[in-house]
Amino acid sequence: MDIRVRYTKKAIAGAFLERLEEKPVNRITVREVCDGAGINRSTFYKYYHDCFDLMEQLENEALLQMDQLLDQAKNGGLTEILTPTMQTLKEHQKLIRLHLRSDEGSRFVRKLVGHSLARLELELSGFARSELSLEERDRVKAFLVGGCIGVIEYWMYGGMRQDSQEVMDSMERLCRLLSKY
Repeated sequence: MDIRVRYTKKAIAGAFLERLEEKPVNRITVREVCDGAGINRSTFYKYYHDCFDLMEQLENEALLQMDQLLDQAKNGGLTEILTPTMQTLKEHQKLIRLHLRSDEGSRFVRKLVGHSLARLELELSGFARSELSLEERDRVKAFLVGGCIGVIEYWMYGGMRQDSQEVMDSMERLCRLLSKY
């Protein structure tokens, strides 16, 4: 992508996120975003249909970034799978924080975290004891995945102040501890 296009899209996204701090997406006008980005409306419409399309594209960029990072972490352990998730959440902290404040709640956050769940479930299956029935192991996996999501959401709602590595280490310790029972 041309450097000018990247700069323009970054300016548009920045102006949009600033407006999103003030009001919900359905009350943000294209004119406000353009004024904030220092561009005209035809430039905005060159890349986006409206503010909802802009929001969706920002979300999709975050999901694509996480998918690429997860692909690099194939066959890794729990920490290797959680690292890209936490990294993406941290990099898109402003967008996520605004989502958490919105009426939609954590829909986008769950979607983002959900992208890593298939790989996370596979890794967490190692924590389920082999003497358990298949159904019991599936319940253990579901419980551990839900717990990991809960810890990540707790971290995000707390403003992501705690170091992500510390949070991941804590999740791994909890998974190991809970798998003993």
